[in-house]
Amino acid sequence: DLALAPALAPKQRRGASGAVHAGAAAVSAAADDLACVAFGLAHVVTIMFHAIQAAGGGVVEGSDSLRPLWLNPSMHIFNSAVAWVELLACGRRSFSGRARVGCCLVAVGYTSFIVVCRQMNGRFPYPFLNNMPMPSGFIGIVCVSVSVLVVFFEIGRLIHRVASRDVTFTHSSNVVTSMSKAK
Repeated sequence: DLALAPALAPKQRRGASGAVHAGAAAVSAAADDLACVAFGLAHVVTIMFHAIQAAGGGVVEGSDSLRPLWLNPSMHIFNSAVAWVELLACGRRSFSGRARVGCCLVAVGYTSFIVVCRQMNGRFPYPFLNNMPMPSGFIGIVCVSVSVLVVFFEIGRLIHRVASRDVTFTHSSNVVTSMSKAK
């Protein structure tokens, strides 16, 4: 990714006076990176929740929890739908190296958080983890989660690459050709 280093620098914007607003560019780049990280994370939450629910008969969060009816769908279904709408409707996302690092930091941070929760409370925040063999079960869940995160980050990156090209149809041969946009 060293060849991408110039592309990873925040773009500078000029105001009406011609002055460069690097702060606005930095905020814009941070928002882009956050959206790219959220795209992958939304799918980890949705896929892992439903896979574990299907495999374990509803053991992800325990059955003794009382929650509003809207909470489960908003956390485990709508988040992925919103991530796709944001990706497709709100402009192109970069899926930059910074966003990839952000994904790694969030994965390490959340994994550390749930391990600390276990150490402090004597149990994981997700009951299904308490029933798994340690450390192999926990490591397996982390590996699957990180794999889902990487796959969906790369899907987003692929969509960005495709969306960054002009696609034209050649009428004489009905062949689709693609040319990179002039920068």
